[in-house]
Amino acid sequence: MIVKSKFPCRDEQCMWRVVENEAIIFSEEGQWLHQLNDMGTEIWSMCDGTLNFAEITEKICDKFDVEREVAEKDLQSFIDELSKKALITLKE
Repeated sequence: MIVKSKFPCRDEQCMWRVVENEAIIFSEEGQWLHQLNDMGTEIWSMCDGTLNFAEITEKICDKFDVEREVAEKDLQSFIDELSKKALITLKE
C-alpha cells in the first residue's frame, strides 16, 4: 500500500509521447513498452514528483468525476503496475 504523502515520479530515462489523448511509453532503447488510456495518461503526466498520492487522487476525482475510493484504487493499481516495470518510483 502506498503512503498517501509519497510523491510518484516518472523514470527520467524513459521516453513518452501523447498521441490522441493516450500516452505511449518507450524504453531507453526506443522500444514500445506501454500504452495508457485517458485516465492513465492523466496520472502519468502528474507523476513528476511535485504532487503526492493524495493530491493526484483529488485531481483524478475532479477531472473524471469518480468517487475517492475508486480513484485511490485505480491510482494504487496504476502505480503498482508501473513501479514493477521500474517506470515510476515513490519519493518522500
